[in-house]
Amino acid sequence: MFFISFLKYLRGYLVIYLSGYAPERFLNMCGKRDILIWNLKSVENGYQFCMSVDAYKTLHPILRKTKTRAKIIKKVGIPFYLFRYRKRKVFVIGMILFFCLLIYVSGFVWNIEIIGNSYLSERAQDITDVFGRVLDEMLDIHPFDIKQVPDGSVILATSLSSADTIILSKRKIAGLAL
Repeated sequence: MFFISFLKYLRGYLVIYLSGYAPERFLNMCGKRDILIWNLKSVENGYQFCMSVDAYKTLHPILRKTKTRAKIIKKVGIPFYLFRYRKRKVFVIGMILFFCLLIYVSGFVWNIEIIGNSYLSERAQDITDVFGRVLDEMLDIHPFDIKQVPDGSVILATSLSSADTIILSKRKIAGLAL
C-alpha cells in the first residue's frame, strides 16, 4: 500500500473537483475507459477525487459529452515540486547528491572507541594501597620499611605507590629508578 502511494507521489497526481450536469455519468465513462480514480468523495454540488496527470489529459472528450467541469484543486507530487524550483537546479541536484551520499556513508562504521576513566582506576589503586597499609599497621606487619633507607641512596623499584612517593620526597634521596 505504501509502495503504491509512493509511486503515485513520485509520478505526481491531481486533486480534482467535478461539478456539472451529470457527474455520475462522467464517473461511469471513466470506469469504462479504464481511467483510474481514487479517493472519491461526494462534496457540495459535485465530487472530489484524485487522478494521474496522464489521465487528466484524456478527460476533455468525456467532460464535453457529460456537460461537466473539472477544476484542479491541488497538484501533488515530485514533478510539481521540481517545477516549482526549476530555476534552482543546482540546489535540487545538491539535495539529491546529499541524500545519496548520506545513504552511502551510513553503511560504514566510522570509529568506535571505548576508553575507561583512567583517573578513577588510579584512585582505586590508591585506595587499595591505603587499605593494605592500614591492615598491615593493625596486624603489626612491616614487610619493608622505607624509613630504614639511608640518606643519599638510589631507590630502584618496579612500581611505586603514591604513599611511598610522598615518604620519599621528605627524605634526602639521591635518585629514583623505576
